[in-house]
Amino acid sequence: MLCAVTCLLPACSGGQEELPPVCAYALDQEACERHGGMFSEWTLGGETACYCPTSDAGRPCTHSAECEGACLVDYDSCQTATAGACGAWEPFIGCACVFEYRFEVLDGTSTPTTAQMLCVD
Repeated sequence: MLCAVTCLLPACSGGQEELPPVCAYALDQEACERHGGMFSEWTLGGETACYCPTSDAGRPCTHSAECEGACLVDYDSCQTATAGACGAWEPFIGCACVFEYRFEVLDGTSTPTTAQMLCVD
């Protein structure tokens, strides 16, 4: 375990900082942009994050577990939609209609719900 932590240090990689394994784990602007992400403020408090493009953007979905990011629904059809489309960026920040699944505790099954307005800051 100690090696796993210490090998992330520059000395273990010949003096070069290793890239995070994927865009979502990039902690600074340079690493984010090397992975194709967009480093930007994302909260009202001015915190920054790496927005990563998803490979399934626009693909039809019925819940967010089918997407790299969120399963989004057009605002005008939020309460009546039966399907949405996978979002283009992860993490999802802002307000949108999102499809999720509800877990039924009694029988252990998941059933689709209607899209609901979700705001994430």
